[in-house]
Amino acid sequence: GLAAGLLGVSGNLPAYVLELDHGLAEVGFFAAVLSILQASGVVNVALGNAAIPRLAKLAVAEPKNFWKLLAKLLVLTGLLNGLGLVLVLLLGELYLRLAYTPEYVVYQPQLILAAIAAIVLGLANMLSQTLTALGRFRSQLVLNVVALIGSLGLCFLLIPEGGIEGAVWALLGLAIFRLVLYALANVVFGPPARGP
Repeated sequence: GLAAGLLGVSGNLPAYVLELDHGLAEVGFFAAVLSILQASGVVNVALGNAAIPRLAKLAVAEPKNFWKLLAKLLVLTGLLNGLGLVLVLLLGELYLRLAYTPEYVVYQPQLILAAIAAIVLGLANMLSQTLTALGRFRSQLVLNVVALIGSLGLCFLLIPEGGIEGAVWALLGLAIFRLVLYALANVVFGPPARGP
């Protein structure tokens, strides 16, 4: 629970720093840009949570098949989130215009960047769920503390000058950082690749 809480704070830091430096109105525009992350997050969490029991069983009984299933899950996560990116590329302007107001259309480039971040976050989430399946809860806590520190650094580096665009870049940077951290943790703490 503490690890998940830290993860939530890390993901929300860009909004806090944006409000601090640019005001609450900018956070409203930022929330519209992040709507793609909210939609993809539901899919990512559902897919990851559904995979935990099977991954846990395979980690003990069939390590080789654990890695095969993880690879399939990562491809599926990438494809589903990639579909979100395609939809944003095709319909992003229309979405911002109809779901919000025409003044939001200027944030279409940031919406595209957020859709790219959603792909990376989806992959990072799947690797995080894999650590849950392996019972590596303390490792997740440490990784999320490191991610929080990284998020703080990125936010204070990018948002004061960059505003909403800086906030989205900070989210993408955090997503990449988490993906690398979780990938390394899976290599270190995962079951051996060879079967019994």
